[in-house]
Amino acid sequence: MLYESDNSIVASYSEIRLSGGMIPPFQLSPTEEKVVEARLTGVGMDVADDMRMNLADDHERKRVPLSFDMTSMVGFKIGSRTILSAVVKSYCDLDLDNLDDFYHPPRIISRICDSQAGFWFHSITTYRTF
Repeated sequence: MLYESDNSIVASYSEIRLSGGMIPPFQLSPTEEKVVEARLTGVGMDVADDMRMNLADDHERKRVPLSFDMTSMVGFKIGSRTILSAVVKSYCDLDLDNLDDFYHPPRIISRICDSQAGFWFHSITTYRTF
């Protein structure tokens, strides 16, 4: 599988977009897992006072729920030919703790993840118009 360009990711808290970024293109075999780094930048928005208090309460309880949405263009290759492409939309709702310790990464307490894809075959969608 070839994850092509224009792969995006968005991080949200209670459906409010906090940051977004791009994931670089990469290849992945069907039996492989890969960690891919994405740099997210904040959107520079003001959050309502009640939402800020909810986030502060979650942080104080050391359990912050975040959502991550990713949209990717994926190509499936056999030999040198890409035979199938798909737009894959994935999301994960994560509860994180250990956000105060700069030297250790946050720990995932719970997660719910899912994805959906729209596939098409290149040989079917490639046609001539006259």
